Amino acid sequence: MKGWKKFVAFGDTHGDMNHEPSVNSLIKFIDHFKPDIKIHVGDLFDFRALRQGIKATECDAYDDLQRDTLRGYQILEKTNPDILLLGNHDHRIVRVAEEHANGIIRGAAQEGVAKLEKFCRKNKIRIFPYHYEKGVFALTDTLLFVHGYTASVRAVSEHAQHFGSGPDSSVVMGHLHRIERQSGKSLGRATGYSIGCLADFEKMTYAQHRLATSMWAHGFSYGVYNSKSHRVWLAEKTGDKWILPTGIEEL
Repeated sequence: MKGWKKFVAFGDTHGDMNHEPSVNSLIKFIDHFKPDIKIHVGDLFDFRALRQGIKATECDAYDDLQRDTLRGYQILEKTNPDILLLGNHDHRIVRVAEEHANGIIRGAAQEGVAKLEKFCRKNKIRIFPYHYEKGVFALTDTLLFVHGYTASVRAVSEHAQHFGSGPDSSVVMGHLHRIERQSGKSLGRATGYSIGCLADFEKMTYAQHRLATSMWAHGFSYGVYNSKSHRVWLAEKTGDKWILPTGIEEL
């Protein structure tokens, strides 16, 4: 389509907690859709071994840290995003690098942060921090992407209202793992899109006691944009298949 460009946004891949069939479907879609820009909206890694309150007896999480990190990098290489928004899970290593009382652990975390930054520089991936102001990527004046900073039932409309830049603006977010579209409660009706996740729910045992987990769904988003307008679509499974367009026609 003349004058239009295409984007794909995805995220919440969670390292070795990823749902491999869904990640592979995303990669196939990218190959067909040929987006001009690809955006990872955060939680590339799971980093459950670094979460606050974890106990030394939880050795399984510590043992899995290396596998988690390796798988995160593999996903980064396969999807090759142009933009990487760090999520709250990714931010765990930043927090440890800055705040941990143990110098050895803090130093190891600092090396991990430096490695990610070096990898992204080499592969021309622009990183945004997990920050409610600095962590916003504006593809256009009215099309914005964030990881997500609240998780209530009204989180999607809250993000639309807070980050929306005016009439007809859209805020695309991850974090919630659910697929949802809501409008903010303000003049101009900015629209928020929660794009689902690409994580394997069954592997994430630490989340299985939460009722909100029952709302999770595999998904991602795609769309078109130009200097004046844009359109966002949400991709999700139809039964056990992904039925998605490989081209868009302007009528």
